[in-house]
Amino acid sequence: IRLKSTEDQRPSRACDLECRARRVKHNITLPPTLGCNGYLHQSHPDLEEQEISQLLARRLDALIIASCRPTVEVFFRIEKQKTPYVLIDRNFPGLSSNFVGGDDLAAGILATQHLVDIGCKKIAHIRGPKTSPGIQRLEGYKRALVQNGRSVIDEYVIFEPKGDVGGIQRGAEAMQQLLNCKRIPDGVFCFNDPLAMGAVNVVVNQGLRIPYARRSKNRPQSAAEAV
Repeated sequence: IRLKSTEDQRPSRACDLECRARRVKHNITLPPTLGCNGYLHQSHPDLEEQEISQLLARRLDALIIASCRPTVEVFFRIEKQKTPYVLIDRNFPGLSSNFVGGDDLAAGILATQHLVDIGCKKIAHIRGPKTSPGIQRLEGYKRALVQNGRSVIDEYVIFEPKGDVGGIQRGAEAMQQLLNCKRIPDGVFCFNDPLAMGAVNVVVNQGLRIPYARRSKNRPQSAAEAV
C-alpha cells in the first residue's frame, strides 16, 4: 500500500482550482504545480508570461505576482502599461515594484549559524534554484561560514534547480551525493523543507543519527532546514 504524499496531491488540487477559476473567467496560476495543460509552471516561465498578458488585456487594477521567471522583461512591460504590481516571495533587483517576502539572507545566516553553534565543523548546503530566495540563502550560508573562520567548500554546495518540484526525491539524491564525499559533512543546511525531508530519509536509512534535541539560541526559521 502506497500512501499518497503531499507532493502527489498538490498538482491535482492546483489543477482543479485553476480550471474552476477559468470557468468563471478568473485567471490564476499557481507555481510550482502541474497545470491543467500538463505544464510545469516552475520550469515554464513562458506560461507565467502568457497568464500575465491575459490579465493585462483585461485592464485589471493591479497584479500580485510570485514569479518563477529568471528575467525581468515582462515586468518592464507591466510598468510601461502603468499597471501597479507587487512581487511576493521572489524579488528582482532593478525593478520599481514593492516586494513582500522573508529575509532570505538572514535565514541563510541563521540556519548556518545554528549548525555552527551546535558544534558542526563541516557544513554543507543543498541550495535552491537561481531565484532570489535560493541566491540569498546561499549568500547567507557563505557569510556565516566566513564570519566563523570557515572556508566555503564547493563540493559541499549541491545545486537543486527545481525548488519544491520533486523536492523530497531531489533532497535524497543531493544528500546521497554529500555522503559520497571523501570528508562527509556533519551538518547540512537545506533550501526548503521538502529537500530537508529527502535528506533526512537518506541519513536515517544509512543508519546515521540526527541530533534533533540539540538546539542553539539562534534557531533557523524551520528546524527541518538544518539537518
